[in-house]
Amino acid sequence: MRDVVVWAHTSNKQAMSAFGVKSGTITMLKKFDEKTVVYSGSHSDAKKIKDFVNEHRVEIGLFVKKGDQNALKVVFEDENKPNVFLFTKDDKAGLDALKAVGKSHRKDMVFAYFVSSDFAEAFSHFSMEKFVDSSLPKVLIEDRKEGLRYLMQESVSQSSLQKFVQGFKAKTIEPYLKSEEAPADNSGPVKVIVGNTYEAEVLKSNKWVFLEAYAPWCGHCKRLEPIWMELGKAFNK
Repeated sequence: MRDVVVWAHTSNKQAMSAFGVKSGTITMLKKFDEKTVVYSGSHSDAKKIKDFVNEHRVEIGLFVKKGDQNALKVVFEDENKPNVFLFTKDDKAGLDALKAVGKSHRKDMVFAYFVSSDFAEAFSHFSMEKFVDSSLPKVLIEDRKEGLRYLMQESVSQSSLQKFVQGFKAKTIEPYLKSEEAPADNSGPVKVIVGNTYEAEVLKSNKWVFLEAYAPWCGHCKRLEPIWMELGKAFNK
């Protein structure tokens, strides 16, 4: 872990006094959050020491600035730790709530934020650009291990964010998908599947599903459409 933290040892009383640490302890010194954190486990348990370092070496409410490779490395280095991202403006609205909730979940989640005027590409990457003009701040959880994202629908506050994170951990909230609206009438022989209906209509359907991935600009798709409709009518009988 020498590439992410500096390790030091001292028996010098003046040095310990200057840094505010006690003899016989493993203490992390930081420039953010709590300035000193003392490890309370066994000094011979390497795994627990590593877990302690990993929990406290990342700032709660890390500013992911455009071009900051160190910050990007932090949020994308461990796919087992979901990211809780705040998307906000220059006023950093929602940051206090993010930091407050992050204190009780920092062990297994990363809490960071993007500012629209600084990192527009991040907003675009996470499909947040549509909220910039009227609906910020927004919070999105990125579960990289499962390849899913979850968008908080409520206004950002400490209580609503705490509820949102707990819902994610309990698996009681639905993933956020880029999706068109489902057709009001979908009773034809060929059903239209959109992002929000894919799981129910395809993955969890009790029938075999023959699915065409259709793009309106695709010439092959356009030529296949009438044939596909005829096929749907044939199997609908």
